[in-house]
Amino acid sequence: MASSSNASTAARDQNAGALLERGRAALDDIAANAAEEYATYRRATEAGPAAPRPGTAAAPALLAGVTGATAFAVDLGQGLSVGGSLLTGVAVAVAAGVVSGARSFVQGRGGGQQPDVEQLRQQWLVALERRGVRPFLEQQRVAPFFPLFGVRSARPLLARGRAPEQGGMCEGGYMAN
Repeated sequence: MASSSNASTAARDQNAGALLERGRAALDDIAANAAEEYATYRRATEAGPAAPRPGTAAAPALLAGVTGATAFAVDLGQGLSVGGSLLTGVAVAVAAGVVSGARSFVQGRGGGQQPDVEQLRQQWLVALERRGVRPFLEQQRVAPFFPLFGVRSARPLLARGRAPEQGGMCEGGYMAN
């Protein structure tokens, strides 16, 4: 039993190595399917950090004030004394201001990638997977079983769960030997 398991593992490793070699050989074709998204992403990264949007400098202070007032109102509504509610509101406002201000500072100094650039990167990677990698892997999965047929002619048969019979006609009109 162990020898058949080792043989199976060796065959799987050999198939994986062959697939990797075919993938490397087809890398340019795979990447070309998402070239437009990649070009857009590269232009955005080369443009550098985006200029701060107008009105964003006051955002940390506004956030701190709103969260502080909300905490004050909630505590007061829960029956806490005015002094205790005020103390909670001030503490929450300070914490919110520090966190929001630190985040704005880090993003403004280039410490964080702009959301637009990250979104473009994700669009490129999704396009690469959907239009490049998936079709390649599907083709590689179908092609070894039907070396005489085009992938297009074998796909409808696979979808129904059957293979063309030896010596019979395939749906695409190709003869099997």
